[in-house]
Amino acid sequence: MRETSVIFARSVFERHGLLGNGDLVLDVGGTPEVYFQLDSEARLSTRQRVRNTLVNMLGGQPRAKSLIDVRPNPLADLFPGIEYLDRGYNQEKLDTDQDYTVDFTIDDQVEHLADRFSMAVSFDTLEHVADPPAFCRNLLRVVKPGGYVYLQTVFSYVYHPSPEDYFRFSPAGLRECFRQTQGTICECDWEEYNVAPYILLTKDG
Repeated sequence: MRETSVIFARSVFERHGLLGNGDLVLDVGGTPEVYFQLDSEARLSTRQRVRNTLVNMLGGQPRAKSLIDVRPNPLADLFPGIEYLDRGYNQEKLDTDQDYTVDFTIDDQVEHLADRFSMAVSFDTLEHVADPPAFCRNLLRVVKPGGYVYLQTVFSYVYHPSPEDYFRFSPAGLRECFRQTQGTICECDWEEYNVAPYILLTKDG
């Protein structure tokens, strides 16, 4: 999980009034502890700062140096009582406890969670899923009518199998994954241009 993603997601949640409601939230692909990529605490070398300046002058996107730390899932601060579902979809899998272990790409396994949550979130997980449309369909399936789904994934990012790394997505790719679902898109764009797209939907009905 990337620090920049959590900061950005919080701004989206605040814009739509999704914080502080005491609603039941499911983190699909998440665990109580995560590998957390800390961008703001990393110190760049002089060489890297010069390189980033040149990249910026040429219209590119400079990359921040990152530190990786194991820490409690930061979403628990935003959503007290958040529940977790993980099947080893993502690089954050640390063999920590989770609330559910169903396969989110198999409709029958998700049936008992249908219409249960006010919101489902998923960070850096979709790229590890063999059937993205089924995964996205079931994200919407577990939220109540009028509930929300927030999904963030990667586009330009290093290969990181856990246990597999299948796909990369643009905002248009995310829209396509949700095209045949009963959701209305509230926002869909780049969280970080050419690095990470996101989508926020509400479930119809």
